Amino acid sequence: MKTIPVDKNPHEAVISPDGKQAYVTCSGGDSLLVFDNETMTLTKRVTHPDFRFPHGLAITRDGKRLLLASTRSGKFFVISLPSLEVKQVCATGQEAVHMVALTPDERFAYIANNKTNDISVIDVATLKEVERIDVGIHPDGIAFLMR
Repeated sequence: MKTIPVDKNPHEAVISPDGKQAYVTCSGGDSLLVFDNETMTLTKRVTHPDFRFPHGLAITRDGKRLLLASTRSGKFFVISLPSLEVKQVCATGQEAVHMVALTPDERFAYIANNKTNDISVIDVATLKEVERIDVGIHPDGIAFLMR
């Protein structure tokens, strides 16, 4: 067990497929933090002008891309791993882009839009919205169940 000082409001976390890194959004710190799980150390702090209340995260099975939803900017990001280079910034046209989940086949990203009460379905290959699904009030968490 170890305590590591971080930016304000660490919120969501995903673990790399190999288990070696943890990626954590710090909503109040407008940052993405990367931790080495073996040494339990903070290895990198990533910022971007449009990381405004970064929130949801999803990582591809091959560990090469990280998707990040930024609540206050209304954008989501495609971040290359392990370089942590922001490859693409995509505006959803929605308010409060909150959580993100990849479909099991990783063809689509579903993004919960907290203020507009809907889900944006993004084609991962083109990074274009292909559908918007109305849901209940303030959608938050999102996940897929394999059957």
